[in-house]
Amino acid sequence: MDRRRPAGPMSESTVCFPTTGYGRTKLAAEQMIQAHSARFGFDYTILCLCTIVGRDFRSGGMFDVFPQLLSKKALATRLNWPGRTSLLCLSDLIEILLAVPQSPLTRNELYLLSNGEDPPFDRLLDQIAHTLNLERERIHLPRWLWTAIGKVARFSSNCGFIPHGLRTSCWRASLMVYDGFYADNSKLNTALHPLYRSVNSGLREAYADWNPPNLHL
Repeated sequence: MDRRRPAGPMSESTVCFPTTGYGRTKLAAEQMIQAHSARFGFDYTILCLCTIVGRDFRSGGMFDVFPQLLSKKALATRLNWPGRTSLLCLSDLIEILLAVPQSPLTRNELYLLSNGEDPPFDRLLDQIAHTLNLERERIHLPRWLWTAIGKVARFSSNCGFIPHGLRTSCWRASLMVYDGFYADNSKLNTALHPLYRSVNSGLREAYADWNPPNLHL
């Protein structure tokens, strides 16, 4: 859900301007489901997932990469990234998936999912480091510099002459500078009144069997 002005939380009424093939195809799929519902006579519920935290997280994903970078004291995990991110524990997602078909209020609706904590990436990195008993030597960049970094990252993510992999990295960085992963969960809360586990609870579950990497290899 890329936005022209990515500040504050997204909601179900947020106008999307996807800048990647991933975003464009997901938005097209949502629109296709909504358009064909009446034609073919089916009901739907679309759940837009935020970042899910729990056991068996994806290899190469955020919860796999961040601990490795924290262990190495990498620069990317030392910066005070200001953008907020919305998270949801895996066990809470399962309960929501089971509850949605049982409620008539969720018929033909779209929802953004979040547990409502919405920490900045800076705090999330602190939480991961604390969970894994890792030190995090924080570097504080001023707000004006983050504004400049965000503008450069957003511009670079849309430049066709920049290699695809670098454009994708710039796109991800821009979401971490701005509120690119920040979602308002109030619509789902009104419909289902779910109970949420904390982000710290999800991190403890995710890293229950975590082994620190051997940095001497």
